[in-house]
Amino acid sequence: MKTSRQIFKFIAFGVALTCLFACVAGVLTACNEEPQKEGEFYTLQEAYDAGLLSTDDLKNIAYYLNGEESNNDFMPSPKEPAELSVETKQAIKETRAYDLRHEYGEDDATAEDVNVIHYYGTYNGCIALMYTDKYSNYDSAIWDVEIAGVTFRYYSGNRICIWQPL
Repeated sequence: MKTSRQIFKFIAFGVALTCLFACVAGVLTACNEEPQKEGEFYTLQEAYDAGLLSTDDLKNIAYYLNGEESNNDFMPSPKEPAELSVETKQAIKETRAYDLRHEYGEDDATAEDVNVIHYYGTYNGCIALMYTDKYSNYDSAIWDVEIAGVTFRYYSGNRICIWQPL
């Protein structure tokens, strides 16, 4: 009888060890997953030209970038949602990391390398934002960019982009 107990314990130990290895392998694989493309980035001009943004949308975005100096007669709509969810920020970061890997050759880029630094509102399901990442450098010059008669004043080389979820 002792022999069958020993065999049973040996088999149970083997099964437990196999499960442990499978769990560890799964965790390590999840940690090293490649970023996924969960949306598409556009410049403000591209988004406007594609019909993703209207002139009023541009005025709202400019107001949130420039404050009241953008247009004294314009009353902006409140940002809806007021802030981005953690899940949406993560999807934006994943998309940027994916683009860095596939379009810019930054093979080690991860979502943790990207930060959403400003949110300017959501328009027709598209999100106006600024991000930074460890692969991009921006100058500190003041730039005025005009799109459809709306002026955007930037205080660095970083620009607002539009992210459209897939």
